[in-house]
Amino acid sequence: MNNYNLQINFNCGNYNCIYCGYKNCSNTKISFDQIKKLVEKIPKDSSISLSGGEPTLREDFLEICELCKDHILHIQTTGEGLDENICKQLSEYNCSISLNFNSFNKLIYTKIANCSENSYYHALSTIINIAKYNIKFSCNTVINKLNINDIYYTFLLIKLINNSSRLNLIYPLLNNNSINYACTFSELKPILNNLCLNFQSLLLIGFPLCVIPDYKKHIRENNSYCLFTKDQIRNNKIINKDLLYDSNLDFVSDKNNKIFIDICNQCVYKNNCEKLDVLYLNKFGTKEFNSITK
Repeated sequence: MNNYNLQINFNCGNYNCIYCGYKNCSNTKISFDQIKKLVEKIPKDSSISLSGGEPTLREDFLEICELCKDHILHIQTTGEGLDENICKQLSEYNCSISLNFNSFNKLIYTKIANCSENSYYHALSTIINIAKYNIKFSCNTVINKLNINDIYYTFLLIKLINNSSRLNLIYPLLNNNSINYACTFSELKPILNNLCLNFQSLLLIGFPLCVIPDYKKHIRENNSYCLFTKDQIRNNKIINKDLLYDSNLDFVSDKNNKIFIDICNQCVYKNNCEKLDVLYLNKFGTKEFNSITK
């Protein structure tokens, strides 16, 4: 099955996240007619992911969902445009929702998102409504210096609200702004180890394979968490504005800013790894990385 990502709105409303790379695209918007033409091109047995920006802020959001009713529908959101009534209507579709929730701590949440307290409470309310109407749900948490010590409790809160939730821990796409909030992988190792031991439904995105603690034990032997690799997402498609094109990793990282270093050539998992970020290497160096051998 192919997956298609339809970016329908780059306006993020009350959110201005510190790690975001789309800050200059806030007025970009694809028309309903363009969306309809694109959806008609997508095979019925495929899945469509609506993203942005914030897709739920569009006035025609539910009409767009209706266009996708014959597909498997996925929504990537902060929850800002969702209320209980919309969640109820979404429950009628073959739908899943990924919601960005970066900290259980209100002060840290609002600082990361540059949003109001009301946005924090609305996000929590949305998570509760998603659970109420039994919509498939995953929590996206982008790890950074502000929330590094909160992740365990954030995921614990999500699981208490909705025990069937999938947990997505994301290392941010690095740009000239987000690099200032980036954690080193050395800092993250004990955090990752704790999370992998305590949460079975954990998905890691954007992490080089060699920095994951107890790699063989957790991934290969116990299979306690999954990892996005090239092989797993090779069939992902991205739709951007009026263009439809194939992609391997564009939706996860900027391939032009990622490289292999010499030690990577000795690693048995090189073909599955998404390379190392040049901005990261320039700031923190290469000493954290090592090759994995069988």
